[in-house]
Amino acid sequence: MSEIKYEFAHLGMNHGTPEEAKNTAELLLKLFGFRNYDIGSSIFSSGAFELVKSEYKGTKGHIGIYTSDMELAMEELEGQGVRFDYESLQKKPDGQYVSIYLKDEIAGFAFHLLRKPENTN
Repeated sequence: MSEIKYEFAHLGMNHGTPEEAKNTAELLLKLFGFRNYDIGSSIFSSGAFELVKSEYKGTKGHIGIYTSDMELAMEELEGQGVRFDYESLQKKPDGQYVSIYLKDEIAGFAFHLLRKPENTN
């Protein structure tokens, strides 16, 4: 059994315009009190929802999955036949992988692996 841990990071919801994303963020704040923070291309609501300000990857949006060891996780998943979109690969200046999308959608969602920040559980 693998020692690699995977956990849900966030759900990305595509919007046609920045205004639509802002409206969704305001609604989530009003209904549930979810705090919002704008990172430019997206607004994060409660940390669990990424409200993308445009149409982006995934027919229905995308799902982020945390892992503590990106390179080992990728090796394990490739061993199961998963293909990665290496054009989407983001790295730290030291060369460590930060995120990468899977090449194929799952149930209409793009999935991407994210290196789990060290300061989280």
